[in-house]
Amino acid sequence: GSPAGAEPPPGGRRGGRGRRASRSVTAPRPIAVVVPGTMGSALAARDRGVWLEYFALMKGGLGDIGIGEPDVRPTDLLDDFYGPLIEHLTRTHRVEIFPYDWRRSVREAAQQLASRLEGLLPEAERTRQPVHIVAHSMGGLVARAMIADGGAGAQAWRRMSSLPGSRLLMLGTPNLGSHEAVRWLTGTNPTQAKLILLDFTRSANGVIDIVRRFPGLAELLPFDEERSPWGQVATWKQLKGDLGAGFPTVDDAVLRQAAATWKLLRAAPAEKDRMIYVAGCQPATVIGHEVVEEEFGFARRQLRFIATSEGDGTVSWASGRLPEVPTYYAPDTGHDELCSNADDRRIFRAYVDLLLTGKTDQLPTSPPGRARAAGVEPDRFVLPPLPVADDLPDAATVRGRGGGGGRARRRGALAVRPAQ
Repeated sequence: GSPAGAEPPPGGRRGGRGRRASRSVTAPRPIAVVVPGTMGSALAARDRGVWLEYFALMKGGLGDIGIGEPDVRPTDLLDDFYGPLIEHLTRTHRVEIFPYDWRRSVREAAQQLASRLEGLLPEAERTRQPVHIVAHSMGGLVARAMIADGGAGAQAWRRMSSLPGSRLLMLGTPNLGSHEAVRWLTGTNPTQAKLILLDFTRSANGVIDIVRRFPGLAELLPFDEERSPWGQVATWKQLKGDLGAGFPTVDDAVLRQAAATWKLLRAAPAEKDRMIYVAGCQPATVIGHEVVEEEFGFARRQLRFIATSEGDGTVSWASGRLPEVPTYYAPDTGHDELCSNADDRRIFRAYVDLLLTGKTDQLPTSPPGRARAAGVEPDRFVLPPLPVADDLPDAATVRGRGGGGGRARRRGALAVRPAQ
């Protein structure tokens, strides 16, 4: 198979058609490299699609992409999440995609992104066109890890930066992590709940046993503190003991690898002239937890999550924004919708403005008033529990959820196809 991050066949999907059309334009154009978020690249095992394929997952396919399994590779971006943005970008850019293996460390993906850029830069340098990295969620960490690597990635960024107008646009990147990673590793993430119901072959703890071994997931844990408690084995043992839970915990070696990545990202430069951040806006984003006695007198303990109104449903604004980097806000747009909300045309128009000019009047630079107004909503509140779901999710439900913690997409413009 092709190496991780290699260009896949365009295929017949909306994003593939748009990319082919963007390459057929003979006049020089800016190059946009779209880097997806965690779980946003399709993965195949031994050339059979697994993620995000409904029937493969139903039959236990998650085990086929366990971290030790052979011949697992990224093949494409998930079209339902990235197709609308790719299609829009083709109007102004030559669009390239960078699928990567999100199970593995962002530092691995960063090396592959550097190689991909090295292949694109000669043409951009010849035509003096800018190169734009459009990075959703974890993809922004991949780009920043590349920039900070002190080697080939830093050199690729320097070459990019020498082309006037080149930029990194981050969409909902968890620059200091996300509590949704905690929820994935404790079996309490809404998307994961659907996956557990779908997988006939393993329990909730069986699903956790697979994902806890993914370095890429551990690197998404909150690291806003210099020595993040989530990077310590003792934190996980304490939480498991407090809950009396049976879930397997993250190994020390995986946490050490995450801590090394966090150190690199903390030291990564925030370049205000070449980086821009767009934050989504949702009513509730998890920012903490507490262990409480379960109601109805069952004498068990459970996790209760603390949320804020200042976030995109997956990443809080405080954990996403970078010092001095210009920040814009996409109203009524959740984390998983930042690349698919074609209903509000201002959003994609703003992205193009930001890429081409570094500014836009399509999106506000201050948070929506509802989140800032004193007394309207508390800054911290208990996240209402989701209704218990015990019915088998259908294909549309599975394909309509990303790895985040927000609501499932509700946009009428996006038809969701069952997996083939």
